[in-house]
Amino acid sequence: MTNSSLIDLASAALLLSGVFIASYNDLAKQGSLLRLQGIALSTLPFLMAFEHNSLDLWIAGFLVLGVRGIVLPGLVKSAAKRIPAEKERSHSRISTTTSLLISGASTIVAYLGTIPLSHLDSSSTTKASSIGLALVLIGVQILIFKRMAVGQIVGFLVLDNGIAAFGFLATLGVPLLLELGGSLDLLFAILIMGALTSRMIVKFGTTDVDELSELGDR
Repeated sequence: MTNSSLIDLASAALLLSGVFIASYNDLAKQGSLLRLQGIALSTLPFLMAFEHNSLDLWIAGFLVLGVRGIVLPGLVKSAAKRIPAEKERSHSRISTTTSLLISGASTIVAYLGTIPLSHLDSSSTTKASSIGLALVLIGVQILIFKRMAVGQIVGFLVLDNGIAAFGFLATLGVPLLLELGGSLDLLFAILIMGALTSRMIVKFGTTDVDELSELGDR
């Protein structure tokens, strides 16, 4: 299998994992899919490093694998275990069918939006950059329609993975220092949001943003 075929396969795994994360309500399943997405994302710099013999891309790949493929999904799964009462509840404002339709529409919009970019550079990585933009749109979808704070954190992670994927695919890799800074900032942000979510559970017994808004209106 050629390098470009492997990049296409990894991009497909990125997109499918994002679509399923948007349609699932179970946080444990979302954490597992987020881990798959992080691993698929890490294969992009690995494949580019192998093709271009770049040490920076090798390091970036291991960084992505550690932070986005292991640590952050682990934090999501840990948060899911702390809120068992909410795991079985429907915490999405839209149905699964509607979620799939919106994800499909986002993918089409992303493809149309990157056509001018593919005209400038016809390489396989540039053509696959629409996957990164589609993930960004799916991440925004999750942020809008998920009711639970942890679910919205997952949406933020999907969005950020989409930005990273677009950077790798559209520019043949982002600078190592930029990826290092972005990954550390993301890790600290998720740790802070996780701590705030735990406080919300202790104080209010829920992370449902709709219910919290009602509390604020009283």
